[in-house]
Amino acid sequence: MHEEGCEYDFSKKPNGAWTPGQYALNVKTVHHGMQYVECGEVIDALGMNFNQGEIFKANWRMDKKETPEYNLRKIIWFANRELFARGIINAEQFKEATR
Repeated sequence: MHEEGCEYDFSKKPNGAWTPGQYALNVKTVHHGMQYVECGEVIDALGMNFNQGEIFKANWRMDKKETPEYNLRKIIWFANRELFARGIINAEQFKEATR
C-alpha cells in the first residue's frame, strides 16, 4: 500500500551492495525527501513484537531471499506462534499446526 505522497524503491543500499540479513528500501515522502530505511527499522518503528517482525521480514524478502515457499511457511509458523502467544490456540493446537 502506498500512502499519499510516498514512493517506495526496493533498490540496493546507497553504496550499491547487499550484505546478508539487510533488506532495505528508499522512501520518498513529500516532507522529508528520499530516506533509506532497513527492514528492522520499520519493525521497530511500528512496535512489532518478535513474531510480527519475523512475519513482516519474511514477507518483505519474499522474492529476494530463499524461495517463496520457504518464506510462506515461515510466515505460517510465526503466525501460529503468535496465535499461541495470544492464547487464541492452545499448546496442542500449536503443536498440530506446526508439524
